[in-house]
Amino acid sequence: AKMYNQRTRGSETKPYPSDAYECSSYKLAGQRRTAVCSNHHISTKALRTLILETIKVTSTYAISNEAEFIQKVRAASEVQQAQAAKDLKRKLNKNKRRFDELDTIIKKLYEDNFSGKLSDERYMIFSRDYENEQHTLKAEVESIKSQIAEQNSKVVNINSFVELARKYTSFEKLTPGMLHELVEKIIVHEGDKSSGHRIQKIEIYYSFVGDLESSHVVAQRTRKTPAA
Repeated sequence: AKMYNQRTRGSETKPYPSDAYECSSYKLAGQRRTAVCSNHHISTKALRTLILETIKVTSTYAISNEAEFIQKVRAASEVQQAQAAKDLKRKLNKNKRRFDELDTIIKKLYEDNFSGKLSDERYMIFSRDYENEQHTLKAEVESIKSQIAEQNSKVVNINSFVELARKYTSFEKLTPGMLHELVEKIIVHEGDKSSGHRIQKIEIYYSFVGDLESSHVVAQRTRKTPAA
């Protein structure tokens, strides 16, 4: 779900002010929050630092090694698109098989009802449930077909990203323009404290070129030890 910026001035229980991004599903779910999601969050300062560092490394590499960058991105994109199309087709075939199974089940229900093996009441309940499932599957099938068509027509515009990277000569400060033009979306994974440190994976998707291997970064913070 989307993450929202949360700022607090501090309170008696939390004396220090905070500025962080938090998962909206978890935040708004109330007592059901653990069933909906987990408490994904990251400090605004840490996130901005990671984004700036990653943009700087990627943009500098794209400008300095343009031919190599284009080749790597194109190769990675072809692999990602092929896998995405394969996953979508697998899901499409699964939904179609289930749709056909439901046709057979509904036909058998009708025959059992006609012969008196199944009461009218039970027939109405079962047939309604199965028909509702078919309607849902039909909508999903159409959606998957659209996604497959979109995936097949998707073209990675690497040159546009390189041109944007050239536009910014300084990467000392993350500006709104830099963020909105160079970054498509950011995925924040849940923090892991099992090692004694808080380690968190962040994925940055760039405009025109999407997900690059270099855009997978990790936020790490040593867990504070209580004073003796």
